[in-house]
Parts: sequence; structure tokens; C-alpha cells
Amino acid sequence: WNGTLSALYPKPDCIQRDYINVLKPISGSEDCLYLNIYRPLHKAGGELPVMFYIHGGGFFSGSPGPSSVGPQYFMDTSDVILVVPAYRLGPFGFISTNDEQMTGNYGLKDQKLALQWVQKYISAFGGDPEGVTIFGHSAGAASVHLHLMNNNEEGLFNNAIMMSGAANSPFALPLNDPRDQVVQLAKAAGVTEAENLSSACLVHALRSIKPEDLLLAADNLKLWAEQPLVVFRPNIENDTWPGAFLTKDPLDPFIPFGTNTDTPWIVGNAPAKGEGLVIALRLASNKNLQDELNEKFSQRLSITLSLPATCDTEDVIDSLVTEYMDGKRELNNETLNGFLELLGDAYFIHPTYKV
Repeated sequence: WNGTLSALYPKPDCIQRDYINVLKPISGSEDCLYLNIYRPLHKAGGELPVMFYIHGGGFFSGSPGPSSVGPQYFMDTSDVILVVPAYRLGPFGFISTNDEQMTGNYGLKDQKLALQWVQKYISAFGGDPEGVTIFGHSAGAASVHLHLMNNNEEGLFNNAIMMSGAANSPFALPLNDPRDQVVQLAKAAGVTEAENLSSACLVHALRSIKPEDLLLAADNLKLWAEQPLVVFRPNIENDTWPGAFLTKDPLDPFIPFGTNTDTPWIVGNAPAKGEGLVIALRLASNKNLQDELNEKFSQRLSITLSLPATCDTEDVIDSLVTEYMDGKRELNNETLNGFLELLGDAYFIHPTYKV
């Protein structure tokens, strides 16, 4: 970079579907891969520790901007450098043809590139490249866990903190068939005979579709064979693919929490009910999806919670609806609060204890 970048105003968030603002269902821009960097106003003696925050939002939403993640939340008690990167979301950050044409995990690779940038340039801002702590919330916490699993061989960070999220959370677990998701997305966006196209042709077809149309088409994906609430999420890559990030299943019992076991880490949770609300945004805004859940409630709740095939599904579901939904096997206004609490416990509290 040889010019001068105007950094007086924050850049747009990465383009995303807004499930709350009905008047503006799409927000953000594809031109979004920037970092927000904050340092104390006064000069500090020596290099300062660096806090690298990865925002949450279920891999489909969220903001690194100062109105959401400003320095006032992290720099009020001590002198640190705060770095908050953007990363691609939804279908732009987390789809894969399951081959080298579109390897996937682009949002995670954006985060890694930002960490590499920090190592190279943060000293110019007064930061210590050997004192980097990565931390995140929700999908950001799951991302932190995945960076630990990625082994950190380059020494991109020194400490890790996970808040309400981990790679073993149902919303972060890799898809069983990422290519099928791409085919379904292409069909929903109007690509004819998508199931018969090669990976190269699929990628070309998706790139020809307006990003706004692609996001709206994603609302029509029917993925009841997979966990349906967070459609776009990490995928397992072949370790021979260039730049492969995630090559092992987070649920593999033979894989330790983080293969880089020398990195200190902390894990914890925020109140779980609010977390469940974020994850349920797609369901809450889609009446058809709610009706489909209620149509085969036990089976589809089992998929939503990623219950293992070895458990007695009916007994488990019966216990859960008794505990959380007053025994009613239906999602409606009366059972919504209990359902959100169930999601919060299943998606955040329980995975944290397992970690």
C-alpha cells in the first residue's frame, strides 16, 4: 500500500441478511475486509498488548464497527491495542463445493489473514506482535476455537478467550454435504439444472448472481437433513487443498481441544437465553420453517440440536420438551421462551462444559 487510506469513518459491514429490519432486509457491502484498530490517545512506554476481537452473529451476521464493538468496552481499564477485523459472512464466507474449485471457510481465512497482518504491522501502532490475545463471542468464540485447532504454527497469537461458543457447538459443526448446499442455493437463486453442473460451472453461476439476490435465495434453503438454523458454517477441507484451514472434525474424539496445547486459553458463557435468540433469528422470521419444524417436531428438533444417532431420540426429546416447553411439542408464542432457553443451553452452555 503506497497511498493514504482515509480512516475517519468506519467502513460498511460485510454484506448480510438482516432478519430484524424488515424495511431493509439486506445491509452491508462486499467491499468490507477492513480492520478497526484502536490505541490509547497518550503515548505508552513500550509496546502494548494486542486484543484481537472476532465478532459473533452465527457466521451469517454481525459487525466489527465502532457502534457494535467500540474501544470503550475493552480499553477502559488498561492500555491495550484493540483490533477488530471484518470477515465474510453467510454464503460469501461459508460455502464450499467440497473440492478445490471452492474450498470454503473463507470467513475463517479472512480472520487468519488479519492475524498475519497484525504480526507484520501492529508494531507501527505501538502494539506487541508477541503479545496478541484472540477473543470472540458466539460464532467469534467458535472461530477462536478453530484457530486453536488450526495449530497456530505461525505463532499468530499467544492467548485465547472464548465467550459463549466453541467449535463443538451445533451452530458451528461442519456440514455433512457442503456441495449439496451449494446446489440447493444455486437452484433457489434460479440456476437451472444446478445438480448437473460441474463445480467450476456452479461457481461461475453463483458469481453471476447479484449478492442481494443470493442472500434472499438462501432464505428458501430447505436443509432439514442438516442443522437448519445456521445454514452457512465451517466445512472440513482436504489437507491437500491450497490454504486449507480446517482439516479435522471438531467432534473427533482423538483430536485434542487445540493441537497447539502451549497456548493458554479461557472459556466461559454469557446468559444463554439471549444467545438462543440470535441463533433462532432465521426460524423466527420464516413462518414456513416454523411450520415445517412443528410438522415433524421430534425428528426435526433432534436435527436442530444435533443429537447423536446413538441416543434414544424420543426419550431425550420427551425430557427436553417437559423441562423447557411445558411438555408441548410445538413452537408457538406460548413455548417460544422455553425453546430459546433450550437452544441457549444446547448451543452454548453444554458445548462449553464439554470443552
